[in-house]
Amino acid sequence: MLKHLEEIEYTIDNTLYEIRIYNYEPYVPAYVSGLPEDCYPAEGGVAEYEIYLDGEVAEDPDTGISLKDSLTNEEQDSLEQAIFNHYEVR
Repeated sequence: MLKHLEEIEYTIDNTLYEIRIYNYEPYVPAYVSGLPEDCYPAEGGVAEYEIYLDGEVAEDPDTGISLKDSLTNEEQDSLEQAIFNHYEVR
């Protein structure tokens, strides 16, 4: 089993889940002003995580697949924003 870096709580459909974060790379915005040799593209903004409930990987009750894989794009964006906010607010 992989060792996770950190754990945060997050609510999906009125259920409180544990989000185990295995890897996090902060977002570094692009710099596009000035001389071309001083400019660079955006980097990072990546998090590897899994959703747990009661110590087990959470599954979608209708499909049996990982809850993480069954989130809508909006739910996934919201969860990832919460992860990034957790690290960036420190």
